[in-house]
Amino acid sequence: MPATLDTDAIDALTEDLRNLSIPQDPALQAFLRLPDVDASTPMLMESFHENFVGEYASVEDAGRELCELDGLEEVIEEALEGRNLPDSAVTIDYGLIHEHILEAYDLVEWKGGVYVFNK
Repeated sequence: MPATLDTDAIDALTEDLRNLSIPQDPALQAFLRLPDVDASTPMLMESFHENFVGEYASVEDAGRELCELDGLEEVIEEALEGRNLPDSAVTIDYGLIHEHILEAYDLVEWKGGVYVFNK
């Protein structure tokens, strides 16, 4: 909440926030924790709905879904079968993938989940 709000504006904002489902909605709570989100923004819920990508059990699960990694490990294993290469010759750089995700998304770990928002 900006320090520039006067008492009437704070009272109005407080009432608006009471009308939202904040206590029952951990995704909205996570959104409000983002440093660039201002609860006094007139279109707060619209911004939330436009930017909310999804909820995941872990950062790893978010990365797998956002980068469509499911099945990639199996494809790599199949490609290596029958070749004279060690099993670990081709690996996925999950750290690099995580960095890539953080360039496009905000991840908020909150109440046992990971909430993803567009930047």
